[in-house]
Amino acid sequence: MARRHHRRFVRSVDRLEVGSLREAVAVIVAGRVTVNGVIVTNPDSLIAADAVVALATERVVRGTVRLQAALSDSERGCRGGSVLIWVPPLAGSPL
Repeated sequence: MARRHHRRFVRSVDRLEVGSLREAVAVIVAGRVTVNGVIVTNPDSLIAADAVVALATERVVRGTVRLQAALSDSERGCRGGSVLIWVPPLAGSPL
């Protein structure tokens, strides 16, 4: 009788080469880790030991970049003061 070859599985969080376990869990839950091209969001999921694990770069939303630029401009203009940023309500909101 032929012997079966069993595949070895490991936890996805153990395969990630990040600073700490907490950081590894955070990037997996954020959906930034792919295993063989498929996004993994469960840190305890079992993956093949020889699977290709990739960490995607963090996406920065355009609004975040604009807000950071506006805040840095306002910090240069007002030293020691406070800045009020007014955002108009969305259409159909109860305000």
